[in-house]
Amino acid sequence: MTSPGIVLSVLCLLAQESPQDPRVKPGQTFVVPFPGLPQTLGGKPSELHVFIPRKYDPARRHPLFLWLNGGPGNPGINSGPVGEDHWVVVSMPLYKVNPAQGLLLLNEDAGLIWSCFRTMLLELERIVPNLHADARVVAGFSNGANCQAVLLNRVKEFKDAFRGFILWEGGNMLDNFKGLPGKSLYVLYGEKSLGKYGMPIAASAVKAGADSDFFEMKGVGHDAPASYHPQVRDWIQRKVLYKDLPDAFRAMTEAVKHSRWPEAVRQYNRVSGLLVDDAREEVAPTREAFRKMCAACDDAGSKLPGTDPTKATLAVWKKFATEWSPCPGADKARDGCNRYGEAELAAATGQAKALRKFMDDWDGFAVRQSAIAALETLASADLDALLAKSKGPALLGPLLKLARDYDGTPSARKALDRHQQIREELAGVLLEQIKQLGSPAERKRAAQELIRNYDGTRAAAEARGIQ
Repeated sequence: MTSPGIVLSVLCLLAQESPQDPRVKPGQTFVVPFPGLPQTLGGKPSELHVFIPRKYDPARRHPLFLWLNGGPGNPGINSGPVGEDHWVVVSMPLYKVNPAQGLLLLNEDAGLIWSCFRTMLLELERIVPNLHADARVVAGFSNGANCQAVLLNRVKEFKDAFRGFILWEGGNMLDNFKGLPGKSLYVLYGEKSLGKYGMPIAASAVKAGADSDFFEMKGVGHDAPASYHPQVRDWIQRKVLYKDLPDAFRAMTEAVKHSRWPEAVRQYNRVSGLLVDDAREEVAPTREAFRKMCAACDDAGSKLPGTDPTKATLAVWKKFATEWSPCPGADKARDGCNRYGEAELAAATGQAKALRKFMDDWDGFAVRQSAIAALETLASADLDALLAKSKGPALLGPLLKLARDYDGTPSARKALDRHQQIREELAGVLLEQIKQLGSPAERKRAAQELIRNYDGTRAAAEARGIQ
């Protein structure tokens, strides 16, 4: 049974706007191939492995757990540290610029790794659009922990993408702690393995401002025993998933007590987004707080000017619908705004600039989808005309312009895909020419230039291995 109040209107709207991927079903595991990415450290094609939790609900936000395996890093789902009920669990392969050097990942591999990880994470966001933005943890064993270390050392975007990091029997090359303040780090090492390396890592993280803990697994060698999954799960819940819940719950309760309704609704949305597990003790009082908010919303709604929004009162109605969401009374006001918006949209149809402004003005309202459909009609025609007129490199600039002009439409996405395809083709031709150069120094110089100009392509990833 869905917990009352946990469903947020914004997520319901998201579910309406984005048809659910047929692979996204409770308890389902599937593989997403990435033929455009380079071969993995394990010598296999690039793949993202995905597990959808058993209690998956498209109208709720779900936390994300990324697991990185050790050794060659072939992907494989490990839901043990988080369970199978609520977390979307994924696993990615490892990458290395020069696999001939051995399996150990180094700082020089960070750029290649993140270019691949970023591509996979963006696709994951498309497949599962209701991932929780603030409840994301990455964990890895051995070389999977090393992978985190080199990314933390070199890639700020990786630090920003996750809130919790778990180094399990690896990652002792971590030496850049600048991006860890506000993050949580858990370091686990076996007593009979590399235990002596773990404590200094955690201590340095604490000194830098991170919430960091070290644990030595007594009697354990180089291993990540499943018997420690409950302990890791407890750490994740305390230090990441529910870390902000006490403050948000307290603020919501106080706001309700003193009838500070806008603040109460804002805090309720925080609390409901954090209450992943319906068994939590905060669920019942949160449900009661939501009931009081809805009653207050109905009372406030009765005082709205008129029975439907007009040009003069539209701003008041839209503000009400936004501030009181997800109360049912806000949905009624939102419906009224959408009806008004549909009439406004008719005047903008056929004008790209007007439609883009309309989309900005009606962000968060269902009528925005009608505007996107109208803009797509124009975008599709322009894209067809562009592809018929130009070929090859001459398309690059116009495709980017079209993507900007029609941002948010399917054709804009197609334009970006075609842009990337052309870059891949051009970079591939250049790479073959570079391989034919006689001078190692000239090959290296040309490879570096290719990487600068065509970063994010398969050829650029391969060029990083040219010495």
